[in-house]
Amino acid sequence: MNEIKRNTYLEFNPNQLQEIRKQYGYEDVNVLRKTIDSIEDWISKQNHFVVRKFDRDYIERILMNSKGSVEKTKQKLDKLCTARLLIPEFLKNFNVKTEFDILFSMA
Repeated sequence: MNEIKRNTYLEFNPNQLQEIRKQYGYEDVNVLRKTIDSIEDWISKQNHFVVRKFDRDYIERILMNSKGSVEKTKQKLDKLCTARLLIPEFLKNFNVKTEFDILFSMA
């Protein structure tokens, strides 16, 4: 990820991504790339993951959300994928308009 994508609700400074990377020790893009590669390698070895292909930007966001910790990133991914396996009904895609028609009609 070279820049933060535009968001309707949030505004970002032009150099915000670089500042966050610097704060967590990933100012060198090669180090970040190698870290994401190692996380992807770890994901591929997890037999209980239903989905084993994650977007590199998504992995980077989880890594930055985990304050640059690879172990915390792995724990978050493991918890997410385990929850998807154990309780898929809570994590499935759904359409709010069709799922909550009864509630909308009451309002």
